[in-house]
Amino acid sequence: MKFYKEVSKFDQWFMMIVQLALFIFFLVCIIYLLRQEIYNVPAGKGDRIIGSTELLILSFIPLSILLFLRYIVLIVSVNADSIFVNLKPFGSQKYLFKNLRDIRLINYDFVGYGLRFSATYGKVYNAKGNYGLSFATNSGEKILIGIKDPKLFLEYMNDIELPIKNETKGNM
Repeated sequence: MKFYKEVSKFDQWFMMIVQLALFIFFLVCIIYLLRQEIYNVPAGKGDRIIGSTELLILSFIPLSILLFLRYIVLIVSVNADSIFVNLKPFGSQKYLFKNLRDIRLINYDFVGYGLRFSATYGKVYNAKGNYGLSFATNSGEKILIGIKDPKLFLEYMNDIELPIKNETKGNM
């Protein structure tokens, strides 16, 4: 293997429920907009009628949030001399192995999703699962990067002969 790469989307069941609710809200807004424009049936009752422009704007709010949630992805790439982490659309970071110490593959407790800051693990990049690459930079910053497939990752790290401590207790 020349390099290791994994792409993790935020597709947990609860995120799917949120996305489904946003999509249903978008559809309801569009249906009311079409009813109002085609059949002249006002959206609302009495003096609480909402106009077509407001409905159109209201429909784009959940659509924008939905598209944003579908776009977020964690990409982890490792080659012989560095680790590259990209949490789209929030930015990326490259860590050179020569500037790292105490590199470990660990089984960690739930720390949240996305980019987090933890007292135990430091800066955390996580999309799913509970396995991760933990290390410290030479400046003392602690980093944890969520790894989706720890067996394949460990196999790659052994292939490039990079010393890594496996602290997953064999539970992979």
